[in-house]
Amino acid sequence: MDSNNSSEFHPYNFTENVKKVKNIIYGRDEEIDYIFRLLGQTPTDEPPPALFIQGDSGTGKSLIVKNCLEAGKFCHAIVNCGEGYSLRLLFENIVNQLTKHELNKENNYQSYAKCSNFLEFVHVLQNISNKLNIGNTNDDKSLSIIIVLDKAELLRKFEKNVITTFLKLRELSKLKLCVVFLTIIPWTGFMVDDTPYEPIIYYLEHYSQKKITEILKLDKPEEFSMKFYENYLSLFLSIFYLTCHDVRELKYQAKLNFNHYCEPIKSGNLTENDSSELWKRCQTFFKKSLKSLYLKMDNYSDNLEKATSITLQVVNLELPYYSKYLLIASYLASFNPASEDKKIFLKNHGKSKKSKRTKRAERVKLYLVGPKPFGIQRLFAIVSAILDDDKFNLNSDLFIEIASLVKMNLITQISEDVLENPTFKCNVGLQFIDVINGW
Repeated sequence: MDSNNSSEFHPYNFTENVKKVKNIIYGRDEEIDYIFRLLGQTPTDEPPPALFIQGDSGTGKSLIVKNCLEAGKFCHAIVNCGEGYSLRLLFENIVNQLTKHELNKENNYQSYAKCSNFLEFVHVLQNISNKLNIGNTNDDKSLSIIIVLDKAELLRKFEKNVITTFLKLRELSKLKLCVVFLTIIPWTGFMVDDTPYEPIIYYLEHYSQKKITEILKLDKPEEFSMKFYENYLSLFLSIFYLTCHDVRELKYQAKLNFNHYCEPIKSGNLTENDSSELWKRCQTFFKKSLKSLYLKMDNYSDNLEKATSITLQVVNLELPYYSKYLLIASYLASFNPASEDKKIFLKNHGKSKKSKRTKRAERVKLYLVGPKPFGIQRLFAIVSAILDDDKFNLNSDLFIEIASLVKMNLITQISEDVLENPTFKCNVGLQFIDVINGW
């Protein structure tokens, strides 16, 4: 990146940049104005330390922010938090984008710099700032750094301090930097005990029915008049808008049902003026589409309610550090045969000779049978493998934590052989373990 590029940006370009984004994204003029004001009129302006943008799926969060950053020529990186299973991949993706570093055969597909943790990440950001003159607080011509975390709710699967550290990234790096969180859940879902402060929070509302009509009108087939298509959209939205506000889903349903709506016209049986007859013939298709849409919404609501309930259970439990790993290990021990432990938990165990189909069949069978009992020695061995800690010590505290898990009915003690090798069985499901793992 050429640091001299910053000199070509002037405040009078701001109006042109805003206009450019508004021409791309319809019906979000106020939102675009507000986000531009927060980020700055020029890419050298100092933005807020953190910006939290919340909105349901289909409201255009990612699209608006991406186009604002590109039109304003901001130095930025946009990462999807669901695409990386580790923080290292997330950090290195950000660094690669900021430095315009592309992975290719010449660099052996290596990232710009290694970032295994937040300390290394901050250090690399500071080095980039010095080398490319970006994020420099002492230089008015230095471009600000904007880091966008899309699907930020997925950050909660990492350690608790990840969100807190991202909020404090400007303070830690001493750079002119802003972290933008894009998410579908409210700020309260991110708050932890050591949250340093509350970022600027902005809620992106659903499109109004009027705005959605204007958006859907852009998809009008050329062979039909605008008046005819507007009448169709009026009928369509009077039914579907009450159930769904997602623009992408409504566009799909509008195209799908319009094919049925205009079929009698294409066949020559009716004309565009026979609106009443067209409506009568299309009601059956509308009902079918609406039923499938209800099923989608019900499944989403049920899954969200179930996930929220499980999350609340985990939060209320406030399990100690080792209790979490004991519970995860008990689940793994209950749903994986002991003969597979070496292959699952040890490195360099050799290649498996079983086919994928055989493995899948065995996995399904295990879940159908239900949790199997396991010994306490195996439990401790799995915990040690998960923690990857050779210094994992067995002490009386661990037995107390196991007794607490039994008392809370998270695991069940099967045998009474307490002194030698008592056996247990896990009582929680995969969703519960997923939340434990991400909490």
